[in-house]
Amino acid sequence: MAYSEELLQGCIIPTSAVSSTQSLASAADILVYNVGEQITLSRIMFQVTTAAVGSPVVSVYARPTYGSTSGQLLIGTLTIPVVGSAPVGSIVYKNVESVKIPQGYQLAFNVSSAGSAGAGYCMFKAFMSSEDPKNITAMVASA
Repeated sequence: MAYSEELLQGCIIPTSAVSSTQSLASAADILVYNVGEQITLSRIMFQVTTAAVGSPVVSVYARPTYGSTSGQLLIGTLTIPVVGSAPVGSIVYKNVESVKIPQGYQLAFNVSSAGSAGAGYCMFKAFMSSEDPKNITAMVASA
């Protein structure tokens, strides 16, 4: 694993445990990440672990205010195909137009249209967007 990949893993932290799958059966946030270092997002993904029923939709947002949906920016949506179209283990994905997400933002996966069944893992592909912390108001140096 390259050093930059190790660094990225340490700068994008989920707000809750992600050891279990995320359900598509109710409309709600299913996974939220805190962004500790600016990233450029290029792909959003969802790996199916339980077949979806009812074509649930997962919306992905960049949220400028911690713990709030106020001012959120829609990055993209994933429509999870019904049973047979996306077999268990498949990854539903959408490429996005190199969206920069600054430090202090949150990256949120939200079921915006629930199905009656379905579950899986939220994923994304991102790259570090290097910047000197002194130039970023969300970064505060410790004494």
